[in-house]
Amino acid sequence: LATFLVQKGVPDLVFFPSLAPSATVYPRTPVEMGDPNLLVCLVDRFFPPVLNVTWLKNGHPVSQGVEETAFYPSVDTTFWKFSYLPFIPEDGDVYVCQVEHLGLSEPLQRIWSKQRGRRAPPSQL
Repeated sequence: LATFLVQKGVPDLVFFPSLAPSATVYPRTPVEMGDPNLLVCLVDRFFPPVLNVTWLKNGHPVSQGVEETAFYPSVDTTFWKFSYLPFIPEDGDVYVCQVEHLGLSEPLQRIWSKQRGRRAPPSQL
């Protein structure tokens, strides 16, 4: 991301202290197998306001239908944003919201899955 910042003409942000984001993944509505829904990835408490969110389904990148909000400022000078993935839940599918940011040494991953007859595990690792 540092290279990206320099290419976009904002190299000064590379030298500010970075605050690593946190992330949470959850479905918009209660999940019913086979019914369309929306996965929400909330990324918050980060600085600078530059990051990359990637969705994975069963280990493969997904981009169709993905939407993101702008960066929103928090009162503590950090930022937050949402990324949305429309999906149709199927038994055994595993979804990952992966976040890359200057404050992270490696991508942050939050996992969501649901198996028939079982509650989904918490999205925080």
